[in-house]
Amino acid sequence: MTASENVSGAMESDMKIDLVNPTTRPKPDTIWRHHNGNLYIVQGYANTENDRQDQYPTTIIYKNFYTGMVYCRKLIDWSRSMTLARDVDGK
Repeated sequence: MTASENVSGAMESDMKIDLVNPTTRPKPDTIWRHHNGNLYIVQGYANTENDRQDQYPTTIIYKNFYTGMVYCRKLIDWSRSMTLARDVDGK
């Protein structure tokens, strides 16, 4: 399966992230589209059990779908530029 086949027909959706509720966080292995068109796969999180979110905020770890380059950003900033392209179950 090619990368384009993997995301073809995917529905994009907005997702509101509630830092207190882990069920609203993007799931690992989901594919997301950046507003510039690049695709990324969520890998996991860092600083999730931190009492000092002001200094050490929860961050999301993700990698470029095509190059494998790994990135991270504050979870609170995720939905500002990312939309869901494909969920874990292929929807």
